Formats: sequence, C-alpha cells, structure tokens
Amino acid sequence: TGSATGPALASKLLAGEAGGTGVEAGAVRVFDGAVGAEACEAADKEAAVLRNRGDAGGGHWLLDREEGPSAPLEHLIHACLQEMGDGSRWVEYWARDEWLNLDAHRDVDEMLARRGEAGGLDPGAPETPGRFAPGAIRFPTHAHVLYLALGEKVVGPTLVLDDGGAGRKEMERMFVVPAKQGRLVRFSGDRFHAVPRPPLAYLDPVEGGTNNVMWTRKRKRSNGKCDESTVFKRSVLLFNTWEEPPRDVPKEALYREVVGEGPGGCVAKSGEEWRGGDFEKASGD
Repeated sequence: TGSATGPALASKLLAGEAGGTGVEAGAVRVFDGAVGAEACEAADKEAAVLRNRGDAGGGHWLLDREEGPSAPLEHLIHACLQEMGDGSRWVEYWARDEWLNLDAHRDVDEMLARRGEAGGLDPGAPETPGRFAPGAIRFPTHAHVLYLALGEKVVGPTLVLDDGGAGRKEMERMFVVPAKQGRLVRFSGDRFHAVPRPPLAYLDPVEGGTNNVMWTRKRKRSNGKCDESTVFKRSVLLFNTWEEPPRDVPKEALYREVVGEGPGGCVAKSGEEWRGGDFEKASGD
C-alpha cells in the first residue's frame, strides 16, 4: 500500500482519496461493494429500530450462529461472515448513526472487566478456568465496521492502530479507512481503533485540531433539521466475533419482536463481487 504521514496523508483524506489498494495489510482487511446501496438503505432502517431497542445489554445484542440468524441485520452479518470464510459461532453486534469522536480503545468483554474491577465475578456465575478469571480482559477475535449511510459532510474515517495486539505497547502503523457506503472493514479484535472528529485530529494540528481540542456534541440545525442526523450522519453496523460469548449480552428477542424475521432486504453481495478497498497507511514515526 502507499504510505504517508502528517499533512500529506491529511490532504488525501480531505480530498476523499486513499493511497493503497488491496484487501489486506497486516491486521486490517478492507472490502468495497460488500453490500449494495439498496441493501445498505434497508439495513440503515433496521439499525434505527435496533438502536431504539437498546433497553437491554447497553444496545448490544448477541447472535448464536449455530441457532441461525433471525432478524434482518443478523442475516446480513451472517452472510458477510460466510463470504469471508469466518465460521465463528458467537457474534456481538450493535449500531450507531452519529459521527462521534471515539478515542482510541480496544473492544473487550465489558461486563467481565467491570465485575473484575468490582472485586470478582458474581457468586455462582459460571467460570471457565483460565478464560473467565475475575478481572480478566477478553478481546474479540475480529472486529468489523460496515458503513450503511453517510451524510454529505462526513469524512469519519476508522483508524486502526496496528500495535501488535494486547501484549504490545507501541504503535507500529496506523491504517486510515475513509467511510464509504457498502465498505466493510475487518481487523484483529485486540487492536486499538478510533473515530476522530474532526477527521484530521490525529494527523495534522493545523487542519484538524489536536486531541486537546476535539469535537463536542453540539447539535446544529439547518433548514429546521438536525445536522447530526442529516449532513453529519454516520450510520454503521458494528459486529465482533468471539470464541466464547461476552457476558450479559442478550439475544435479539426484543428487536425481533418489532421487525420480524428474515433478511428483509438486508443482503450481502456475493464475495466474488467484493473489491479490495482503499486505505492509507501511516507509519508510527
């Protein structure tokens, strides 16, 4: 892939360009055309329903692929994983439609980590030796971002920091994946990742501000409509695969009660139609 740092990378990002082509680079894989425009629109509508049913599990839901997908977004996730040859049984998924500034973080089994911090697991909670020890930090196998709908003013890239995983503490490379409808990003589940707003905050202090001057949630309205749900909308479907299910993430019964079963227009394209996506690689220098 092409590589750049600082302003050189920033200028490409602002122009909507990306420097490298290919489906894989280290811990990151990018696929374009994984989901068509009509299916993205259908999935965006389903995602809105899912977000409104976030009264359990913090808005996160669990798919057991051995039982099979039921609700529309589950069919879409299952199809994408099938096309990638991923046979993982357990999938945690959720949806977001705001372009939030998300600082660099790793996804973990949150309830397990919280219980550990509180002094151990609940009495009687099942444990697997070596895997569910109190205070353990568990990471998903792979993390995924599927872009469903984007406002005209959204850049909203996903940054993946290839730091070698949970046992390492130095960033070797950073991959910048611009947001694009139908694009699917897959990366190792123990990698730091972020969504900057403004988009250049990690790269160019002159154009993008710094981490000390980041976007705050201030809703503006244009023509009577909320900009955050129109020109700044960034609708994504997020899903992590797990060897063992994360704690206390419910299955999607409440969600299914509202939308019913079956794909409902949320279908992935055949893997033969997927294209290697673009991304830019920035060195850690």
